[in-house]
Amino acid sequence: MNNFFIVIPTRDRLDFLCNLLKDLNYFTPYISQVLIVDQSVDSMDEPLAGLNLGFKYTLVKNSRSSSVNHSRNLALDYYKDEEFLFFMDDDLRISKSVFDGIVSFLNK
Repeated sequence: MNNFFIVIPTRDRLDFLCNLLKDLNYFTPYISQVLIVDQSVDSMDEPLAGLNLGFKYTLVKNSRSSSVNHSRNLALDYYKDEEFLFFMDDDLRISKSVFDGIVSFLNK
């Protein structure tokens, strides 16, 4: 089951985003795409490249004048044929047990 498309809109909250991305490492076998839609002033390219992640991500810049809803909609341009689509806030923290519960529920 490698068919989870995860969208994370973010704006000037690098620390929160890094924590979420590290949490997503628990979910690596199930991730087909992680798309980060960034509206930050400062570039996140270098800090994110330094993270030890078990999955690939795509970083897309969006205008600061656009709404978070626009960022979510922009992400859909990258959607392929994944079975599950998750929109996650950048300040979300998820434990391994929660991921295990999600996978267990979806495998029923």
